[in-house]
Amino acid sequence: MNRFIHLLKALIGPAIIIVAVVAIWFYRAELLGGKQADVTQSASKADKSTEKQTVLEISEQARKNLPLVSTLCAANRLPV
Repeated sequence: MNRFIHLLKALIGPAIIIVAVVAIWFYRAELLGGKQADVTQSASKADKSTEKQTVLEISEQARKNLPLVSTLCAANRLPV
């Protein structure tokens, strides 16, 4: 009997940790505020986008400057 109690005390800590990790895993969407999107939901949203797309027209000078900006950003590791 004493051996059983010693084994139970040794296993109760890891069991509590495992239960906590499993509970957090199943409720992670609610805990993180729903920031993680399901892959199927995001794919269906991409197919049925209601956003209006606009065409951006840039001047000839801006077109000439585009390679300069991308080269500068690549050299300094800055976002474009």
